[in-house]
Amino acid sequence: MRPISYSMTASPKNQTNFYVYQNADSGLNHGFPSGEFVGNGDYSLITVNPAAIDDPTSTTTGTTTDPNALDQTHGTVLQVTFGALSGSNYAGLNMEEPQDYGELLTGVGYDLTGATQVVFDVRTPTPGGITVTFGVGGSTIPYIHLPQSATYSTMTISLSSLGLTPSELTNVHIQ
Repeated sequence: MRPISYSMTASPKNQTNFYVYQNADSGLNHGFPSGEFVGNGDYSLITVNPAAIDDPTSTTTGTTTDPNALDQTHGTVLQVTFGALSGSNYAGLNMEEPQDYGELLTGVGYDLTGATQVVFDVRTPTPGGITVTFGVGGSTIPYIHLPQSATYSTMTISLSSLGLTPSELTNVHIQ
């Protein structure tokens, strides 16, 4: 995935963008890709590479190890790879604050008061595409199908469509 950010309403105390992930080296990143979950307990079904080098010509992984292929404008991408899932099995990843929040259930989350939407770019090299859901703070959108593509699509999730209340946005642990 390319940058994941919340869009904020304009106010002196809020920024216009709050980046969950901009690229691996960005000091603007908020949250950690530490919330892995799988339906059958087999954590080998999910692999996370927070510093992948995008390669739209790769039809297998969508990335490359060639440092010369690094997109100088966008930097690295967050790559999440899922193994073969069957039946009702599932796997996923939460971006969490603090790291390992899903296990520890302690710590202070982010105050996203004023945020109105989450915006991110996504693509999948997987033949036939994949079916996924996205969410914030434990609330998710219905499952959608992402077709195989060498180009990114921008997705926008309205926080109001998730039914999040203003008080729930004051301490967000799962982005």
